[in-house]
Amino acid sequence: DVVTLEVPPVAEKRMNAEAEANPQVDVVWLTVPFGHKDSYPLQILAQVLSDRTGRLYKGLVLRREVATDVDANQISQKWAGCFHIHGEAKDGHAPAEVEQAIYEEMEKLKEQEVPPQELQKVKNNFAAYEYRKLSSNSPILMQLLYYDGCGDWRAINEDGPKYQAVTAAEVQRVAKKYFVKEARSVATYTRKAAAKAEKSEGKEEKKS
Repeated sequence: DVVTLEVPPVAEKRMNAEAEANPQVDVVWLTVPFGHKDSYPLQILAQVLSDRTGRLYKGLVLRREVATDVDANQISQKWAGCFHIHGEAKDGHAPAEVEQAIYEEMEKLKEQEVPPQELQKVKNNFAAYEYRKLSSNSPILMQLLYYDGCGDWRAINEDGPKYQAVTAAEVQRVAKKYFVKEARSVATYTRKAAAKAEKSEGKEEKKS
């Protein structure tokens, strides 16, 4: 079979759109497919950034207060992969502020290795997930289907040790290698004028 892959990017791609939604931004970097050796430190890096204990939530929601929701994930599929970060802007803040704050957090990962305690916490989360996905027949079946579709069902038994073997130096290396301006696509969404007016009217009605 012939598979057409995306050519190596040479420039950032951007899309600006209006939608009946809260202002938000999506940043996607081209990375690696399923089974690639760099997919494991990238998955670890995504977990360092994600959830309410991750760097993005602490940095953008709690400290800077420019976002209400933010998340990151590495998507490794059969032929290609990408790293996706989504952020929703807080009222009074623009998607551009969220985007810039995301880049600042990514730069920290390039400049300094993840501390041992933070890295171990993430690895513990992966170990717990590896246990849960094999806890009964139904999740085992779903995981086998997923891994086989991605490329190799044997990964269900092999991924756990590979995640635990990831070092802080590897996380820093992939951050420097893949999170560059030329490799990213950015989509920003702002609220349509009509939607802004309706939201303002709703606030006024609540006050009265």
